[in-house]
Amino acid sequence: TYDEIKDRAITETDTVKINVAATVDGEEYTPFSFTEFNNSMEFESILGGFNAKLVGQKPGTRVKFSISVPADSSNTELKTVEFTVEIISINGEKHIPEYNDEFVKEKLGYNSVQEYEASIKEDNDRMQSEMERDDLENQIKMQLTSNSIVEKIDDSILEKYKNELLDAYKSGALSSGVEFEQYVTDSMGMTMDQLNENVEYVATNNATWEVIVRKIAELEGIEYSDKMWDDYLSSLAAKYGYTDVEEYKKNFLETDAAKEKSQFECLETAVMDKLIEYADVEKETEGLVNE
Repeated sequence: TYDEIKDRAITETDTVKINVAATVDGEEYTPFSFTEFNNSMEFESILGGFNAKLVGQKPGTRVKFSISVPADSSNTELKTVEFTVEIISINGEKHIPEYNDEFVKEKLGYNSVQEYEASIKEDNDRMQSEMERDDLENQIKMQLTSNSIVEKIDDSILEKYKNELLDAYKSGALSSGVEFEQYVTDSMGMTMDQLNENVEYVATNNATWEVIVRKIAELEGIEYSDKMWDDYLSSLAAKYGYTDVEEYKKNFLETDAAKEKSQFECLETAVMDKLIEYADVEKETEGLVNE
């Protein structure tokens, strides 16, 4: 916990607790709306230019302002965001409570330190297993892409991956509050020509992999179905702590592009399951004892 400072103005190095209500054209805009959000003034975490509006303000006040969104941002329909910010307090001295059964029960929902630490070990074992799976998938992917010939890639698939990459970069520019070309030059250290070359290269690799996955699915008789996707989403929701699959969908699958990407990843997982069955895996242990 932190002491709550309420008797001075906010500086550029503070962390402040705030309530943020964002609207676009008079309607609530949930991606930028937060309750009791700990906002570091040293990093732009909401929208470029947001923090500058808070410097000099005091806790207990409510400020209203608008920020114009760069014209070349990934969200071309978003022009201006109106903010109402309630400044609750500035974080002061940090206090660390004693780590014991009482703390674990009150704050973490476990009956004892022993039970909590057992859950941590279980999580670590799960993450280790996931890392091993990821490593194996990467090796299989390298083998397949190095030894496959893809004669043709549909333009629609290639364009999809290009747009996906560009939207991700434009989101970075939006968060930084700068024009896209400036973001590419200053933050990414590239010219626009270099960025386009990079996008073309990565998109081609991603599209090539999708063609390979879909061909293997066809050869192995692995067919995508809505039930397969529902099961896949249920496993992801459980993995990330969601009790309701619909809530997971709401947070991650609002757009058609996000749904399409998730459906391919579902098919890709089923294909990988089959490939791992076929793979001749030899684990390396030498040199890894201390890791």
